[in-house]
Amino acid sequence: MKNVLFASVSLFILIAGPVSADQQQFPAKLAAQAILPANTMVAAPADAPDFLKHSGKFTTPDRKRTEALGTVPGKDGARVTDLKLPFVGQPIQGFSGIKTMADGTFWTLSDNGFGSKANSSDSMLFLHQMRFDWTANKAEVVKNLFLSDPNKIAPFPIVLEGTEKRYLTGADFDIESIQPVADGFWLGDEFGPYLLKVDIEGHLTDVIPTTLDGKPVLSPDNPLIQLPGNPAAKMPVFNLKRSGGFEGLAMSKDGSKLYGLLEGAIYGDNGTMETADGHTAIRIIEF
Repeated sequence: MKNVLFASVSLFILIAGPVSADQQQFPAKLAAQAILPANTMVAAPADAPDFLKHSGKFTTPDRKRTEALGTVPGKDGARVTDLKLPFVGQPIQGFSGIKTMADGTFWTLSDNGFGSKANSSDSMLFLHQMRFDWTANKAEVVKNLFLSDPNKIAPFPIVLEGTEKRYLTGADFDIESIQPVADGFWLGDEFGPYLLKVDIEGHLTDVIPTTLDGKPVLSPDNPLIQLPGNPAAKMPVFNLKRSGGFEGLAMSKDGSKLYGLLEGAIYGDNGTMETADGHTAIRIIEF
């Protein structure tokens, strides 16, 4: 595993700064759009536990369970929407990652759930094969692929540990990025952060932890971090902020390497963020 520094502030200046005479401009104009209605739901698989038939049961302000469907107002930030939780079924939410395929379809994935690990234990992790009609402005869901861990690959207890199918949820991983390959999909996760691999059936095959210069990269949501039982004991150490894991995932042209882009900067032992050339920096890590 190698890593390269990527100076985020320099990128911002490059994008936001004035264009000089020797810089080439690339004008962009929106040509079309395809819309997937916000209220797009899909039933949980028939062999899923009843617990997953309704989603969003823990989205109350105090995170206490509610079984009363449609009683919790949905929000886009502070703006109240027309959707109300809990839902019947599983929502196809905003796409965290997308990859075009040779047949004209796209593989994409929904985010991990309802905004946090704490309220997403009934939100299933799944990928979507999509087809877009740019003329009619429509988005068609061709296929949904639900993720599971039947072979107990995850190195920690998952939410549905004792069930037969062991479907994965938004309290297990926070998948954000995707790279399809011949035998499945590579996925970038933010909780570990981990690099994940699933096969064409959606079964988990690999969970690869992230290391940097021989040291683990850990977010506060890493499932292997444990709080001490004694308030006077030293708190566990993590060096990446929450939601700072693999937001982007690229692949080399020959398919031999993956490049994961961390969303947040690494923190040093002194509690300061990593810098490059005097600017806050984020890492692109090569696998």
